[in-house]
Amino acid sequence: MTWSRCQIRRFVRMTPLNWSTATCNTVRVEKPLLTPTDRQVLSEDMKPIDPGLLTGLPSKPSLLGSRCTACGEHFFPVQKGCANCSSDDLQTVDLGSRGTLWTWTVQRFAPKPPYLGDPNSFEAYGVGYVEMPSGVKVESRLLGLGEDDWTIGMAMQLELEPVVVQGGATDLVTYAFRALRKECCND
Repeated sequence: MTWSRCQIRRFVRMTPLNWSTATCNTVRVEKPLLTPTDRQVLSEDMKPIDPGLLTGLPSKPSLLGSRCTACGEHFFPVQKGCANCSSDDLQTVDLGSRGTLWTWTVQRFAPKPPYLGDPNSFEAYGVGYVEMPSGVKVESRLLGLGEDDWTIGMAMQLELEPVVVQGGATDLVTYAFRALRKECCND
């Protein structure tokens, strides 16, 4: 299967995974059906949905981006030209695996094509911007909390997620961010 960069960007932003739901007192907690052990086993042979998206697979995944050598601006994903100063002298850099939730919302309806999931089994999911240490903001699916339990400023950790299509899992992975701490339960 061959995808254009535009299709890959839309897929990375919009594709929900199969989630199971558990309850933590009054807070709904979403978690992937795959356990961390399953994820490690699966990711041994998996590759990123785009070769310029991730590095350090599978043990220490990290996002790849660009840094302009002329003005120092960072970009995600990897770019060929600087949107700030128009230089074409950019280098690929490791953006890291931790960031801070900058803003968020909930995707409550199935995305438009090229959505690869089953629109009949769609479940709402969090999506937001995570600010990386370099200052670049990365749009991402959000994992680990219920629909209305996100807090701007919370610490986030990059996770690998298998790409799931209507026919089942593929050998590709994408990324999502999980909350490092949970603001719930017994307050």
